[in-house]
Amino acid sequence: MQDDWKLMPRLTLNLGLRYEWSGVPRDEGKQALNAIANDPAVGLIFRKPTSDTNNFGPHVGFAWDPTGRGKWSIRGGGQIAYDVIPLNFAINSLPPELQTEQNTTLTCALPGAPAWCTSGVGGTPGPGFLATGGLLQVNVPPATPAAARAATQALILDMVDPKVITWSLGVQHELFRDTSVEVRYVGTRSLELPVQKRLNSASAFDPNVPGGGLAPLPTYLTASAIPASVPTPASTLANFRSFLTSGLFQPLATEGFLGNLTTNPPVGAGTYHAGSVDFTHRFAKGLYFRTNYTFSKNIDNSTNELFSSRMNPRRAQDGFNFAAERGRSALDLPQKFAIIWVYDFLNIRSEN
Repeated sequence: MQDDWKLMPRLTLNLGLRYEWSGVPRDEGKQALNAIANDPAVGLIFRKPTSDTNNFGPHVGFAWDPTGRGKWSIRGGGQIAYDVIPLNFAINSLPPELQTEQNTTLTCALPGAPAWCTSGVGGTPGPGFLATGGLLQVNVPPATPAAARAATQALILDMVDPKVITWSLGVQHELFRDTSVEVRYVGTRSLELPVQKRLNSASAFDPNVPGGGLAPLPTYLTASAIPASVPTPASTLANFRSFLTSGLFQPLATEGFLGNLTTNPPVGAGTYHAGSVDFTHRFAKGLYFRTNYTFSKNIDNSTNELFSSRMNPRRAQDGFNFAAERGRSALDLPQKFAIIWVYDFLNIRSEN
């Protein structure tokens, strides 16, 4: 619902309210098949997620002529809007009852193992790998809680739709006939963005994890920058290797979860501020000119949520400390200048 209210000859309000609801995709409900792997002790419950039902988005705007001469206009407003969660998350998070990893070890342990299993050495396929069928395309659903937990790779959380709050304020002035200039500010705050997190990956820098709390590994860009002795506290590569091989990097392994347990919590956020100057002039005979300069700043803690760029990883350095990811976004474009020319052709009339 949205409408304009002319409160005074020089003041108009635009008010509205939007409600948005997105249901739970069918495949996300299939997570309930993995209820056998539930572990209330650590808060891991595999069930059909609930949908987000409180997405109310108010909208308010105003336009004011401060002089009443039609030469000035002050406009501003704000709104709350919602986005949808990518369906890729559900497709990539099907429970082990519906998809099973296959490798040479698993295939060779199944009934009817191909001939190359017996001719290989050390788990390496023997001759005729492809000729005799390759890996068996067999899904073997886990039959016990232990097997289900060991094969579980993902957890689908209850749906929380991303929220975007936008506000703006601008002043426009007619310099002379068919010529105007506008100074405008726009701000955007995005919240509850989905980000990828691995629940079963402990940070080597987390002092709460046994063996964690390691100091960052020193990095040097040139050989000449390497000191004769590294000052303490500093970790060595051997420290990190010891942490990884100790099994401590999978804190949920004690509960039987041996996978990464990837999930997408709504903890991402971003902030955008921009100021711009816009100049417009309309010439005679259909010629229109416009130029615009924008200075902006874009800050976030989660530029990417899918593996679409190696420059912008989909996972934080520390999945349990997203605050440390906050900084200038890879999408930050501080300055933008644009020039537009438009020519409207004259109307051509024909009569029979």
